[in-house]
Amino acid sequence: MEKEGTISSLMEKDHGLIDELLSTFRMRLDRLNYEEKTMESFKRFKDKEEGHVLVEENLIFKLKLKINKTQLVAVLKKQHKEMKERIEAIEKDISEKRDPTKSTISFQDLIQTHIKLEEENFYPVLDQELKGKEKQELIATLRKALRIPSEDD
Repeated sequence: MEKEGTISSLMEKDHGLIDELLSTFRMRLDRLNYEEKTMESFKRFKDKEEGHVLVEENLIFKLKLKINKTQLVAVLKKQHKEMKERIEAIEKDISEKRDPTKSTISFQDLIQTHIKLEEENFYPVLDQELKGKEKQELIATLRKALRIPSEDD
């Protein structure tokens, strides 16, 4: 069982990992370097982002909350769909040997808005509502699904 923690801090940590992977890709992209390492960095970023979205939609958004966040969850899901479309635009640019900087910046703008919405308006509600064993089990499940080691590891 996980030590007492917060869903917010765990998800913020995963957002940080996504941001690092996106920054690595952008750094390589800024040099217009389409070699294997650039493509690998894009794939690592894409895989992490897609995994994060799956965890949110399949574990977190399905929780029955006392405070009705239906509208907020609908907005977050819509943003997930838009982010997927923007990632596909980056992939298309790359596969067609076009500079993906514009599509990458478009994605980055959206994800920053999305992260702010989650971190300021959604995860704090989960931390307030979920208590004790239920909260700790969710944190343990999220850690495992997101592959984030605990502070004790």
